[in-house]
Amino acid sequence: MKKQVLIALLACASILPAAQAADDYVGLNIGRVGHKGTFEGTGSDKDSDVGYRIYFGHQINQTWGLEVGYADLGEYKLSDSGVTLGAAPRSLQGALTATFPLSNQFSLFGKAGFSQNKTEVRVNGKQLFKENDTNTLFGIGASFALNQKFTFVVEYENYSKVLDAKSVHLKTNVISGGVRYFF
Repeated sequence: MKKQVLIALLACASILPAAQAADDYVGLNIGRVGHKGTFEGTGSDKDSDVGYRIYFGHQINQTWGLEVGYADLGEYKLSDSGVTLGAAPRSLQGALTATFPLSNQFSLFGKAGFSQNKTEVRVNGKQLFKENDTNTLFGIGASFALNQKFTFVVEYENYSKVLDAKSVHLKTNVISGGVRYFF
């Protein structure tokens, strides 16, 4: 999976136009992943975990940009009567970004795009099945530019349903903080 992510990031980077100084960036975010599992006939349950996202971005101009990345969305666990159901979603994503500068250092941003999600579902640690779903992705956030190279970000991302199987559904959102390095 790591090779696929690296290949996808390099492929996307190679099709972007040649950049001027400080138009491209790489980022790492870490944060709280919220999961809401719905089971037909039994109701729903919430769980949270820690996840991370690595990404590459390109600013086309001051407002518009593109971003591609990989996210490890933690694990959702539900235990009842000695049985533990686990779901571990991972996501490849692409989005159009919009940045709204408030000052030289502070900006607000939003993003809209897609996420290709692969979720492994396990019962008591043994793989039951894997599900692939493509869904919408949207997010909002704020950034603080420490200097021309480093920017700190906080953001909220909604991945919609990362798992949409016959009787099991999992919705996921992330609140994270991180850093971007511009080159």
